Amino acid sequence: METDRGSFEVGKDDGELHENHMDPSRINKKMEDKLIAESVQKFEEQNKIEEAARAKKLNDLIDKGLNK
Repeated sequence: METDRGSFEVGKDDGELHENHMDPSRINKKMEDKLIAESVQKFEEQNKIEEAARAKKLNDLIDKGLNK
């Protein structure tokens, strides 16, 4: 059976309709979740880079102060 949400077939055991193809809204949700996860990962990586730069700058200032 073909519908606007994909094709379905009647299950052999229970007579229920089972989806053969994912619902487009579910595909969009999965893509959205994937993009959010990628954005969070990039944000965390950028934070680590910035934190490392701050730590290096702080260490440089401490070294400079100790070497006076």
